[in-house]
Amino acid sequence: LAEAHLRNDQANDAWEVVTASLQRHPDAIVLLMQAIESYQRSQQRDQLVSTIERIVALRPDLPIALTYAFQQARDAKKLDEAEKLVQKIAATLPGSPDYYDAAIAVARDRQQLATVVELQADAFKTYPDNANFAQAAAYSVLRETGSHDQALEIVDRHLKAAYGEA
Repeated sequence: LAEAHLRNDQANDAWEVVTASLQRHPDAIVLLMQAIESYQRSQQRDQLVSTIERIVALRPDLPIALTYAFQQARDAKKLDEAEKLVQKIAATLPGSPDYYDAAIAVARDRQQLATVVELQADAFKTYPDNANFAQAAAYSVLRETGSHDQALEIVDRHLKAAYGEA
């Protein structure tokens, strides 16, 4: 029922259903994930963060827990810890946008420009429909070659992949 409310942009109704269900099953990950979505849509940041932290405590091996722990480590400037978490994300979500985002962030924080460029190129090749990866690839080509035509080619590929036309 909560899922149906969320699909119909009824975040408050979804939240009520999820809250009632969580009272009966406080550790149900599926319900906690629906709570996260309803908190996001109703812009309840404090509840969102506490729910993510609950999932991290219950199941630190889940992708949401790994990406949250990664961001926490990165925010605290603990790059060695963040890099270890990138490896866990890679094992759990190999080649996913979350992996690329995390790996690029750590390489950028470590000022490993060649690695950043390589990861951005791989990310765009794998996910040409991802606007962030397309933007980074176009900027990188423009910076490296100065070729507006090559940058526009990347934008064109992105538009075709994302929308079926350019």
